[in-house]
Amino acid sequence: MAKLTAMEIRKRIAVVFLAVMVCLIVLLLRLGYLQLVQNRWYQQRALSQRMRPVPVDAKRGVIYDRNLQKLAVSVSADAVYAVPAEVEDPTATAQALAPLLNMTPAELEEKLTRKQATVWIARKLDTDTARAIRALDLPGIGLVERPQRYYPHGQLAAHVLGIAGIDNQGLEGLEFYYDEYLRGEPGRVIVERDAAGREIPDGVRRFVPPVDGVNLVLTIDYVIQYAAERELARAVKETGSDRGVFIAMDPKTGEILAMAVYPSFDPNNYSSYPTENRRNIAVVDQYEPGSTFKIVTASAALDLGVVTPTTG
Repeated sequence: MAKLTAMEIRKRIAVVFLAVMVCLIVLLLRLGYLQLVQNRWYQQRALSQRMRPVPVDAKRGVIYDRNLQKLAVSVSADAVYAVPAEVEDPTATAQALAPLLNMTPAELEEKLTRKQATVWIARKLDTDTARAIRALDLPGIGLVERPQRYYPHGQLAAHVLGIAGIDNQGLEGLEFYYDEYLRGEPGRVIVERDAAGREIPDGVRRFVPPVDGVNLVLTIDYVIQYAAERELARAVKETGSDRGVFIAMDPKTGEILAMAVYPSFDPNNYSSYPTENRRNIAVVDQYEPGSTFKIVTASAALDLGVVTPTTG
């Protein structure tokens, strides 16, 4: 095997040195590009990975009668949530909360050990329960006020208004039909957390406020609606009927002034009533036209000249 000359060795060393220098220059240029040109983009990306939003519900729009009597409003109610990464002892925490929330320790522990940033534990808490939970001061357990739907007149116009669910979404009636407008846009509290999900002390904390829903004014008249429901209930009971419908309309405009269905339900506690009670049979059921069809017959007779407006 031929020996390399001193010149050839120097050439090879020079090539290796040059290759190493090129690699170092490329690496330095890349580092400079990342640190000087794209540093803001990577900072934002790293921050976004640490930010964990907690949703803040918007208040649903108020539903009024034609005289601006409130028929459906939003009120604040406490809700309890957990940040699983901050719960130090899920078993002990579950046992402490279980008797206050009427849940089993097993149910609560399952929620407290989920691989989620935030878990809702219970909503629509009464004042005493919320106060008791707050007094426990459990790590990883928090309370927040959330808007909940409330119907100040109970069963009044229940079939017209419909119901809203625990997540503030419309489920039936006008609450469902106009949900897109009533529900608003939710906001959020954005908190900076570490890789384990724990809140970083003095970290970034931002609040994006919710946008409340649009209000809705009906043609329903509160006074007429109340009288219609009262008289309908009386008539159904007196005749021994199973159910009944009462609709009052302004014949000049076609506006519905009252729409009552019996039996009814209380939308504040709709789950306590039979599902059948929530059917708005004034709208979903079919009925023969009866005397209302006389208008069509009379119009046809006038159009054909068979009769005149003065015909006796």
